[in-house]
This record gives sequence, structure tokens and C-alpha cells, in this order.
Amino acid sequence: MKILGSLTNRIFLASAALAVMSIGAAVYFVSRTTTREAEAELQRGLIEAGALVDQQCATFLQTLTVMARLVADDPRLKAAVDTGDPPTVEPFARAYQEQLRAALIVLTGRNGHLLAEAGELDIAEGTIGMLPEVRHALTGTESSGFWPHADGVLQVMTVPITIGLDRPEIMGALTVGSRLDNNLAEIFKRATESDIVFAVDGQIRASTLPAADRARLVSLLKTSDVQTVSLENGEYVALKRPLGPAAAAMTGETAPSVLLLRSRTERLRFLEAINTGLGVVGMLAVLAATILSYAVARTITRPLATITNVMREMSATGDLTRKISLKHAAGSWEDEDAKLLASTFNTLTDSIARFQREAAQRERLSALGRMS
Repeated sequence: MKILGSLTNRIFLASAALAVMSIGAAVYFVSRTTTREAEAELQRGLIEAGALVDQQCATFLQTLTVMARLVADDPRLKAAVDTGDPPTVEPFARAYQEQLRAALIVLTGRNGHLLAEAGELDIAEGTIGMLPEVRHALTGTESSGFWPHADGVLQVMTVPITIGLDRPEIMGALTVGSRLDNNLAEIFKRATESDIVFAVDGQIRASTLPAADRARLVSLLKTSDVQTVSLENGEYVALKRPLGPAAAAMTGETAPSVLLLRSRTERLRFLEAINTGLGVVGMLAVLAATILSYAVARTITRPLATITNVMREMSATGDLTRKISLKHAAGSWEDEDAKLLASTFNTLTDSIARFQREAAQRERLSALGRMS
């Protein structure tokens, strides 16, 4: 190839290629390292937010339990429930709902029949006694669970209403429910700096994300590992956590769960500016390295080119006495090897010139001898 036929070109191309590969590798390494660290930090933050959600869910359930116990211990409520008369019990349900600001208060009798309710109950009255939370309470065991609701889902705590200390008699059951809806999801979002999704029975019940994303969010309920999902607003990193201590023992995508999501697109956006800056610096470095490589190549090959030109002229003219000037073009002969080569070449031409003079003298003497 003609482009590689010149020593200058070969030195220049080799130096430039080495510079480009070195700078490119450095830019790639820095970019990959910063991206990897940013993603690792994103996952660490998501796991920490998950631990905070676990704590908040536990506190939420504990508060619900304390409220239910306090209400169930009210002697007036016990007396009203003991009558088994719904009109007598109903005022207590409404009053406690207002005082506790609960989404739902449900009171059932000894046999599980509904005595009173205050709030929105999306369950048929005749099936209240068959719910596992109510059945457990009527056997003397507190129980929590999740009931369907038009706006999200209700987390409920059901406690027995008893009378007596040594051998308490179970008079009925009290259920206190609090709504897990979009408003609570927003509160959790502010606390965790993560988008929040509440899911029960494999369905998204409440979310801080647009409704259009719900179909894709369902696929995240299958595993508790950190996952990546593409949504309408970009790419997100997601983590599934149980929705409270009661849900921790349940597995599968139907288990009550809370999804925490953080935007990978937003968190890594600052890297775009860094990568752009690295690219610009890399291009400038490559340009500077290319210019420097060309200058180095020219510096190395200029003395050799001078010697080559003199030899070419000697071949063309037959003048074997030409010398290489070591005084012009300051800086051209700073390389010791090139300077030694030029000096040796000049010494050789001096020897050739001396040999030519001696040969001419011998020829003249020989001619004079023949003439005499």
C-alpha cells in the first residue's frame, strides 16, 4: 500500500493508532465504571427503601391493632354487642369510625352475623361471618387481612370482643379497616423516594404510577428479586416486598405485596453529561495526539529525508562530493543517531573526493611520464 510506503506515514499511523486505542480504552473504562457504580447505588437505595417500607407496614399494622383492641375493650360497646340488636350497636360503629378516622368498622355477633358497619364494605353481608379474619376472632385469635375496596384495598384487623378475665366469653368480633389507596402510596413515596404500588391477589390496587403501566407491573409480582422493567416514562428498577408481617409468610404473585420502583432513566441521566464530556475530552485528546504523532514522525524522518535527497541528487548528477549541511534548519539534527549518520555520510563523501583527487593526480603524472 502506498500509504504505508513512507516511513513518515508508518510512524505517524502507528503513533496515532496507539494514542486512539489508549484514549478510547480509558474513556470506555471510566464510562463503564461510573455507570456500574451508579446502578449499584440505585439498587442499594432501593433495598434500603424496601426495609423502610417493611418498617412502615409493621407500624401501620401495629397502630391498627392497638386501635382495634382499645375499641373492643370499651364496656359500653360490649354491652351493646351483648344485646345482639343492630340498631343498638350501629351508633357505636359510626362514632368509632369518626373518632379513629377509619375507613371501615364492622361489628359481628357470636355466630358471625353482621350487627353494624360504618364505612364502605364491598362484601355481601351474609358472607361476613365466613371471612377467615372473623372466624379466627370468634375463636379468640386476632387476625389481619386484606379486603377488597373500590378505591384500593382495605387492610383490616379483627379482634374478639370478650367479657371476663379468667375464662373470657367471646361475645362477637370487631374489625377495623384502613384504606391502602393512592393517597397512602403517595405518602410512602415521599418517605422512600420511590414509586409505590400496592398489589393484592395478583392485581394492582393502588399506585403512584399511571394506570397505563399496570399491565406491565403485574409481571413484577412473580419474584422478589431486583428487576428492571420498561414503563411509559422510561426504564425502572423494581423490588417486591410483602405488604406487612402477615403477608411475609405468603408466597407467589397473589400474595399481598408492595412494589418499590425507582426510575433508572432519571437516576442515570446525569451520566449523559459525564459521558458527553468524556467524549469531547477524548476527541480533543485524540486530535492533540494525532498532531503530536505527526510532529514526532516528521521530526524523526526529516533528517533521513535530507540524507535521502542528497543521495538522490548524487545519483542523478554523478557528483560524489556533495555534503549534507549540518548547520541549516535548526533542530533538524538534534537526534544523535541521525547526526552520526549524516556525519558519517559526509566523511564518506570526503574520502570519495580525496580518492578522486588522488586518482586525478596519478593520471596526470602517468600522462606526463608517457609524454617524456
